[in-house]
Amino acid sequence: MNIPKKFYSSILLLLIGGLIARTQVIVGDGCQGVPDGIMFLFLSMIYTVILVIILLNSAVRFFRKKDTFNYFPLLATVMVIVVVLLASQTDKFEGSTTLYAASPNRHSLTLWKSNTFKIQMREIEWSCFYKGIYKIDGDTLSLARNDIQSITDSIFSNTYLIDHSKGLLYPLDRSSHLQDKTRWLQITDEEGQTTSYN
Repeated sequence: MNIPKKFYSSILLLLIGGLIARTQVIVGDGCQGVPDGIMFLFLSMIYTVILVIILLNSAVRFFRKKDTFNYFPLLATVMVIVVVLLASQTDKFEGSTTLYAASPNRHSLTLWKSNTFKIQMREIEWSCFYKGIYKIDGDTLSLARNDIQSITDSIFSNTYLIDHSKGLLYPLDRSSHLQDKTRWLQITDEEGQTTSYN
């Protein structure tokens, strides 16, 4: 299969664009941090430099040699921008949020109507994400993962009591944890405003 030469530059841009999008995507469990941000900026700079060189070369050929202007790199760039934006908004594909709760140290638990959840562990230079499915039975929330306490250093539990009146989630893994306020989760919206559970 012969690929026209004018497509080579667009293919290169799409490959770099794919690498840029990959820095924004976490499939399943994973972490993102400063190295990912640096890689995103580095690849974006490379992409921009290559795009400018390609467009300048095409413009010169168009004006001096009366060659056709190569619009395919611009189309590739539009595709890359769309893919990167979609990659950075993958949580939106989970559906609407049923519940969002945060711990005093800014770690959070998000429940979606698709019966999936995401735990986000935030630190200064990185964030880690752990996902799974959940079930709510009356006022008890169960996260269907047995390793939650170990992977989150017991910050999160796999079972919570939902207190509708106080807007709190109380861990039920040990009775002593009911008194440990550092492990309570405050039900809020995603901007940190306290809200009631629906």
